[in-house]
Amino acid sequence: MTSELNHQRNIIKDVKDHHEDAFAIKMSNRFLSGVPDLMIKVPKHPIMLVEVKKGEINKKGIVKINTTPIQRYIMQHMQKSGIRCEVWTIIEEDKDCFILRTRPEITSVLIFETTNLPRRTRGVKWPIENFLNDPLEKNDE
Repeated sequence: MTSELNHQRNIIKDVKDHHEDAFAIKMSNRFLSGVPDLMIKVPKHPIMLVEVKKGEINKKGIVKINTTPIQRYIMQHMQKSGIRCEVWTIIEEDKDCFILRTRPEITSVLIFETTNLPRRTRGVKWPIENFLNDPLEKNDE
C-alpha cells in the first residue's frame, strides 16, 4: 500500500507533467493543522487547494472521508472566500488507485462501484485536466 505522502508526491508530479507552467506544492506539515495538503495552480485555472486522504470501501460500500473537524472548518471558510478546495480520497484496489473527489463538508460517500471514479494505474497519470475543468458544485449530490 502506498502512503498518503507518496500519493501527494504522485499528484504533484502529475500536475507538473500536465503543463510546463503548472505549479504544485505541498503546503501542510505536522506543525500546521487544518491547512490542505496541496496547492495546485495551472494556467487558465483558479488555484485549487486539495486535502489528500487514503480511504477504503467498507462492506456496505461506504467510504469514510477522514478529514478532521478543523480541516473541514478551515476549507469551508476558504471556499466562502472564493478559494476552490477539494478532498481527494485515494482508494487502492489491487494495482489501481482511484480518486474520490468531495467537497470539504462531506464525511462519507456510498460507492456502488469504482468504475466511475478517476483511475491511476502504474505508468498512467491522474487525469488532472478533468479535475481542473470539473469543479465540484453544491448541487452535485
